[in-house]
Amino acid sequence: EETAFTTGTGGQWLLSPNGRTVRISLDCTGFVRTIKTKGTIQKVFWSDGENEVTSKTSTEYSIPQGLIYAEIGVGYGRPGELLMVGSDTSTDLGILTVERQMGLLGVSSKMEICGKLSGRMMLEDGEQ
Repeated sequence: EETAFTTGTGGQWLLSPNGRTVRISLDCTGFVRTIKTKGTIQKVFWSDGENEVTSKTSTEYSIPQGLIYAEIGVGYGRPGELLMVGSDTSTDLGILTVERQMGLLGVSSKMEICGKLSGRMMLEDGEQ
């Protein structure tokens, strides 16, 4: 299903060889968020108090257009029951990652964490 963040193209999923993590990939349209400070930053380390430097700052967080990966742990409960288990203190948290191109002409890449997710197992009959 197409949303403001996803393209509607079908995603894929893969269970890790040890059966402990499921990775889901979705095609996304990208996202940019700019956060600006309220007020100013004064007396930064190069300021000696005379000609005080005052600046406003902003930070931009972005998820590039392309594939985004959701990874969450899975485990086993009662016989025949799968459970979502995260690596965090909460039992159902996973991570969202994107591939960032780096280096000269983007010849290398690395997976970068861009968020968290929570998951729960849903059975075909709608039961959770």
